[in-house]
Amino acid sequence: MVSVLRRLATWRWAAVAIGALALAVLPTAVGAWPVAASSPSPDVLLARVRSSATVAFSGYAEANGTLAVPDVPQLGDLPALLGGTTRLRAWYAAPDRWRVDTVKPAGEDGTYAATGGTWLWEFDPGRATLVTGEPPVRLPRAADLLPPDLARRFAAAAGPDELRSLPPRRIAGRTALGLRITPRDLATTIGFVDLYADAATGLPVRVAITPRDATTPALTAGFLDLRLAAPDRVLLTFTPPAGVQVTTTAAPDITALVDRFAPYMLPTALAGLARRDVVAGVPRGVATYGTGFGLVAVLPLSADVAHGVLRRLSGPPAGPLKLDGVADFEGSTIATPLLNAVAVRLGRRFYLVAGTVGEAPLGRAVAALAANPPPRRPT
Repeated sequence: MVSVLRRLATWRWAAVAIGALALAVLPTAVGAWPVAASSPSPDVLLARVRSSATVAFSGYAEANGTLAVPDVPQLGDLPALLGGTTRLRAWYAAPDRWRVDTVKPAGEDGTYAATGGTWLWEFDPGRATLVTGEPPVRLPRAADLLPPDLARRFAAAAGPDELRSLPPRRIAGRTALGLRITPRDLATTIGFVDLYADAATGLPVRVAITPRDATTPALTAGFLDLRLAAPDRVLLTFTPPAGVQVTTTAAPDITALVDRFAPYMLPTALAGLARRDVVAGVPRGVATYGTGFGLVAVLPLSADVAHGVLRRLSGPPAGPLKLDGVADFEGSTIATPLLNAVAVRLGRRFYLVAGTVGEAPLGRAVAALAANPPPRRPT
């Protein structure tokens, strides 16, 4: 009798273990199930992705990055966003009505798009901030890693000859159509971008960005749970908890700082790269160069900010800047498989030059700025 009971107990625990294992592998297994779906042409799917900002949804997503970016205060949350796992709960009704919570071990920090500004709620230490306005240039935030936003940024730069279809998949319980974007620009660090969009609505549900000459993505973002319906308005409304001090501040306008500290007229071409169209509201002291996915951005820095950045970039994973033919300079480089940057002093001027290109194109851009210093804008 005792041996029978022992055998029953053994089988019972075995059943529990098998059940736990099944739950662990279920999402992967479901994602691998064959999917019957008729895919539109790549250009049609790309157009649906680009126009998906009107699709309402709510869900849970995770973004994973493997890029080692130095922890420099001037970069905000960028190092954590690109070099770790970001867990996001999202409720989206429209481009100007949404909420994204960043899930952390100690609680959830929330970002709410509202009339008149954006609410920021930090669970620990219990702080609420209303940020009024939206600057034309800002640092990345966790909400930018949601698959729809991330995918539309890449879709906007893709050309018709850079597209091909991928087999459909099941993602977050829905049939998703696949699209691979392979940049034709050989100077870019991006090898290819895989996008998956909901077959019914065109809403992007997964993005994977793989560097050139690599086989595994350096940055991925995907939904694990998704509901395609307008979220309850109550979920999009933030009311500060009782007893919490509320701070109201204007959105930090990076371009205003550029106007104040580095009012230069950056050239229309730099190291053989044409300047992109000037964006409304962004002064000519900020410029981006290149076409498609081969982007080089130039941002003049004030002396105090630049000295702080250069000090923080004195060791790994950053390294010293090597620049031939330039006498009076000091600088550091940030090198990752996808994003590279140079912080440099050229005489009495300071620049941050960054982009989705290799270190050599960035070095040529810095050398061009040294050889032909941009003139100051007339006051």
